Amino acid sequence: MKEIKKVIDLLEPKEVVGPSFGMISSVCYNSIKCEPLSLFVAISGTRLDGHNFIEQAIERGAKFIVCEKLPEKIHPDCTYIVVENSRIALAKASNFWFDFPTKDVEVVGVTGTNGKTTITYLLKEIMQTSGRNAGVVGTIGAFAKDYYCRLSNTTPESYELFKIFHDFRKIGVDFVAMEVSSHSLHQGRVYGIDFKGAIFTNLTQDHLDYHKNMDEYAEAKSILFKNLNNEAVVVAFKDDPYVERIVSGTPASRRYFVGRNKDADVVILNEKFGLESTEFDLIFNTTEIGIKELHIKSNLLGRFNVENVALASVLALAFGLKPDEVKNSISRFKGVDGRMQRVALKNGAIGIVDYAHTPDALKKALETCREILNESSKSGRLICVFGCGGERDPEKRPIMGRIASEIADYVVLTNDNPRKENPTKIINQIYAGITNEGKKKVIQIGNRDEAIEYAYNLSSCNDIILVAGKGHEDYQIIGEVKYHFSDVEQLKKFGVDEK
Repeated sequence: MKEIKKVIDLLEPKEVVGPSFGMISSVCYNSIKCEPLSLFVAISGTRLDGHNFIEQAIERGAKFIVCEKLPEKIHPDCTYIVVENSRIALAKASNFWFDFPTKDVEVVGVTGTNGKTTITYLLKEIMQTSGRNAGVVGTIGAFAKDYYCRLSNTTPESYELFKIFHDFRKIGVDFVAMEVSSHSLHQGRVYGIDFKGAIFTNLTQDHLDYHKNMDEYAEAKSILFKNLNNEAVVVAFKDDPYVERIVSGTPASRRYFVGRNKDADVVILNEKFGLESTEFDLIFNTTEIGIKELHIKSNLLGRFNVENVALASVLALAFGLKPDEVKNSISRFKGVDGRMQRVALKNGAIGIVDYAHTPDALKKALETCREILNESSKSGRLICVFGCGGERDPEKRPIMGRIASEIADYVVLTNDNPRKENPTKIINQIYAGITNEGKKKVIQIGNRDEAIEYAYNLSSCNDIILVAGKGHEDYQIIGEVKYHFSDVEQLKKFGVDEK
């Protein structure tokens, strides 16, 4: 139980109607979860407006209502706290309810269109090598040693976030690597988190069904950096065209730009790519980190993973880890499920499952596969299986179709969480971006498991089958029903038996 007066002072409301005293038993933004003496925060969401559920919350016992506008019916025994932004209010109230849990934890936020999951896992691995008790919050879930919580969003609502940090603190977690989505930044879900560092990976077309254009998308990403304190560490990929726009407004004094151009603070050189590992050098043009160069060998595939490893490495070094700790932990890191995950196939081909679901991510995944095939002494073909999600940014669909047809030798278009959209319409929109010449290498098979089986039957020894879009997901959403489905499981039906 906590005093409502302290919450009111924290929220700095525009108006308070009703008594400003009493104790609250819980903080809720879902009216169904309210109980006697709950504080209910009415959030205006993209689909539902919490203001329409104030009466339901009161019927379940809520006595304190945080809202952006007063409801028509006022209960004299309830307190109505009118605020400018209910989401920010929820973040403030949740942070207070869980006793400001991030003040005792070093939190690093990772944002960008692609690479967030891999970098957070890398940071967890590196920090654990140095003896830290590290946790991760992101697309796959929130987890640390002896703790796992599955999440519905890349970045959960603020209440769930602060509860996770509260749970982490109880089990001694002292470092958290956290994926920070543009939605969460724009909606204030991460408001109040005390980030000690932040990484920017890249910005490419995605989420334009939510953000109106790339400028608004970039502005949302920049919020993370603008809200850092002076002592925070920023690591950013210098070669991205949006990097200055996103990072320039940060008060953080320690900034490190990583890239392939010689004017970067940390330069990526001497890259070598293979099907089993990747090697490269980091050359340090800054003296602040204390070393001149670092040779890294990683199990992660592809040029884009060199960028991910480089960004994670520089952040860890800036946080005071020793070069050998960074090198050794990266060499042991096996990767993240559904991120360029290899499956050896019975016919001698290699299956690769990747979460690539944006034009840039698909292009990079395909180029990685092509690079591996080109550097191999044996000839092989590249087969790509992918689709696009329903009720998500339709503008990217023809772009992804064109990219796949230009890089792959064969393309199998299929379903990928069509949701309530017509699956055939989605595939046709992808197909529309492909040239007449490119269409000669494309086949459409809506059923995803049949599409993967077709790709396997088409393949032969030394070929690569890239199955893109779903990655770690173990479901397929058709209509409003979520069915069990895993790209990895489907490929393993044709895989080499594990001994």
